[in-house]
Amino acid sequence: MIIVRTPLRISFAGGGTDLKDYYHPHFGAVCSLAINKYVYVTVNNLSDYFPHRFRISYAQTELVQEVSNIKHPIVRVAMDELKINGGIDINVMADIPSGTGMGSSSCFTVSLLHALHAFKNNLISKDELAKEACRIEIDVLKEPIGKQDQFACAFGGINLIRFYAGEKVSIEPIPISEQRRDELFEHLMLFYMGGNREASGILKDQSKNIETNRSVLDKMRDHAITTSEIISGKHSLNKLGDILQEGWELKKSLAKGISNSKIDEALNSALRAGALGGKLLGAGGTGFMLLFVPPEKQKNVRQSMESFREVHFKLDDLGSTLLYYGS
Repeated sequence: MIIVRTPLRISFAGGGTDLKDYYHPHFGAVCSLAINKYVYVTVNNLSDYFPHRFRISYAQTELVQEVSNIKHPIVRVAMDELKINGGIDINVMADIPSGTGMGSSSCFTVSLLHALHAFKNNLISKDELAKEACRIEIDVLKEPIGKQDQFACAFGGINLIRFYAGEKVSIEPIPISEQRRDELFEHLMLFYMGGNREASGILKDQSKNIETNRSVLDKMRDHAITTSEIISGKHSLNKLGDILQEGWELKKSLAKGISNSKIDEALNSALRAGALGGKLLGAGGTGFMLLFVPPEKQKNVRQSMESFREVHFKLDDLGSTLLYYGS
């Protein structure tokens, strides 16, 4: 039995600059943190007593004989890449629904690869995990996504992640005192807006519009760098509220479908109640809203957001972790 746990992530700033069409001429940057909400993958041997050679359980259960018959594209490609020919039982569980803006798809890919490598008795580094997940999702499956989620989920912690031409990625853990970290988390509120969505349509539009939107994306990249400086203590923490709000307004200009009247009304209500800034996580459309709120204003903001479920979270600084490896 193998159990792997991989954290989901919250992205503060820079989303969209991790797309290849943007960072190839220059560089992209994203500032994000991993949280204690997880995707779990368990892997076990499947004995010869079963008539099928693969059992994969996620939102549905697949019982198949050949890798080529596996419907889930990430599982199928990962099995093929690692030359796993059968005798395996895979189960997937998650703390947060997929398609809600926390990088769940890439988090699953990282978690699955970690578990499959353990199944084959392979040691793999966090950097290798993230790179392999990127290759499968972007190069093999041609998903119109960037690279931030794979690295944020694999490494954990609070990071400034830079993306360079030539596909080099640098992970820069942000130095932060315990007092500053506690203060940061005391100002963050997270609300589930309901529903989920496929990010690919919005991201395809963003990719098409990158040249038109390059100056906007440059500002969003600079926001990521400024955010890392705010978190480390070089600027007032309240400036993060401004960054979130400015970044959200910039993001909405990148493609259709990123926001809607429900999201706009909820955010405006939170701002009137005392939030200093906020944004919808992920590609947009629905999912989770992150707000930056002074502690003394949080009661009012909570009341303004009473139609939506609040989610409490903490930092995960371990990244993708092999929790159990045994018979």
